[in-house]
Amino acid sequence: MSRINVMKPWLGAEEADTVAEVIISSWDALGPRVAAFEAAFAEAMRFEHAVATSNCTTALHLALVVAGVRHGDDVVVPSFSFIATTHPPTYVGDAPLAVADVDPLASNVKAEPIGRALTGKTTAVIFDDQGGAPVDIDSVWEMCDPRGIILMEDAACESGSTGKGCPFGVGAGVGAWSVHPRRLLVTGGGGTLTPRNEERATRVRRLREHSMNVWAKNRADSVLAPAEEYLEVGYHYRMTDLQAAIGIVQLGRVNEIVARRREIVAINTPRLSQIPGLRPVRDPAWGEGIFQSIWVDIAPGLGATRGEVLGAGALADSSAHRGIMSSDRQPVYRGIDTEVASLAFCERLSDNTLILPVLHQMTDEEQSRVIGAACSGSGGPGRPMVLVILVAETGLAREVAAAIADHETRLVISSLDDGTAKPVSTIDGIEVFGAIGDVVVFPTEHPLVCVGHRAAGQRIVAQLGALSVGSARYATVVDRTARVIGSSSVGRGNARLAGVVMTASASIGAHVAAIPGLVLSHDDAVAECATFVARVALGANVPVGRAAHLSRNASARALSAIGWGVTIGMAAAVLGDIPDAEARVSVPVQPIERTG
Repeated sequence: MSRINVMKPWLGAEEADTVAEVIISSWDALGPRVAAFEAAFAEAMRFEHAVATSNCTTALHLALVVAGVRHGDDVVVPSFSFIATTHPPTYVGDAPLAVADVDPLASNVKAEPIGRALTGKTTAVIFDDQGGAPVDIDSVWEMCDPRGIILMEDAACESGSTGKGCPFGVGAGVGAWSVHPRRLLVTGGGGTLTPRNEERATRVRRLREHSMNVWAKNRADSVLAPAEEYLEVGYHYRMTDLQAAIGIVQLGRVNEIVARRREIVAINTPRLSQIPGLRPVRDPAWGEGIFQSIWVDIAPGLGATRGEVLGAGALADSSAHRGIMSSDRQPVYRGIDTEVASLAFCERLSDNTLILPVLHQMTDEEQSRVIGAACSGSGGPGRPMVLVILVAETGLAREVAAAIADHETRLVISSLDDGTAKPVSTIDGIEVFGAIGDVVVFPTEHPLVCVGHRAAGQRIVAQLGALSVGSARYATVVDRTARVIGSSSVGRGNARLAGVVMTASASIGAHVAAIPGLVLSHDDAVAECATFVARVALGANVPVGRAAHLSRNASARALSAIGWGVTIGMAAAVLGDIPDAEARVSVPVQPIERTG
């Protein structure tokens, strides 16, 4: 059984032949084949200018130099990236860094987390497209361009990806590309910079060669070599003709390589999606990625650790790797200017993602071995169903958790009523996993219980709708101690209705939190997003409006009506109609009449 590595370049006889031609030519340094590679790269990726460099990191460094970034400027970089994205700003006068978090839906940087990291001294933003998954570049550009902030794309993984029908990266102010053997397009090492104007392209070509004003190949070909001048401090950042020759052949194969990788991913990711808690990263709405690897997010509800999944791969001789690092955690960058409160998504993904091999040359047996190992390490299909619960306010989480404690589910996610992620906090002693957007971690077939209080519940429902979470994902669990009689009905999205008693024709709408002890009489009708804390009793024919809240031991007399958004205090007795528009009933010592 041969080992399956995470990456294996697709190289063959054509690359070997073209390298032999370079060797025979007696010129293997930066020369005519580098120029030919630059022209071919610019045409393939639809740029006017392309400048080959020694690697992607040096390309980013030169991009910062020609953009005029210097000491005292702020440069925003994503923490969720290989360390090479973070290093270049330190090369230009030790520019301070502001580290941006990632978006939990796209698993990539987006405008909002970048915007939170901007300061009045920010002159540049560097973003990258992790694993070949394109960033929503339009939203980042719209935020940066009016502020005069140059947008730089670390496109190390992006050769071959598309957005809106075009090669990706054309929207950035400048792009830095990698042709390292870990990437899709390989040259044995090297990089490419794509400036937007000729002046910067000319300066980059000079800077990469010690800032010499005469091309070294021209000097070598001259009988009487011209005297060169060095116009500024330059660098030794050159690609060789040997590398460029390989790159020219590879450029002709990019479309075929991408198509093959996408085919492998399309065949195999459905198997991973069948396992509760495994989420293969997919194409975003704004583009198509190249799938440098199969990138998998492991949810806390999986029941198996990332180490166990990786160990299963190792036993099958399949070399899965841990996911992308958080650079702010590395010793060299501890203590830098970070937006600590907003890096939790980045760090969660770093701790809970892994990458599986996708190789152009993979056989069906190798694909089966890679995916089979990941599935077996995760426990395989048939594990207990994951129940995702969104708790909109404190005071409900502990009771809801207790109500479902003996069910084959797990309380995985909670969210405060403003939707703000607080992954290191707790609600009623229950750890907060993330914000509403994190429901995408779980495959679409897994049920979701949405528990809301007042208008917060409605906001959660609306946000889930915007995330295309269909109604089929709203689960209702009716406890065995509940009594639902006759033609009573219970809507979707309710957490275990423990101890609820419903007589004939009573109804509960969607997303209602009914903590033990609710008693509904005949013809009672509870609208969506209402909450009942405990031991609430309604008389016959009492309609309860949307997002109403009845506190512990509250009661309502028959034929009274409770409007939408009403709050009923503890032990309050509703003896008449309560109007809409946030009308409130205080906590009385004695039963009270209705208030207006």
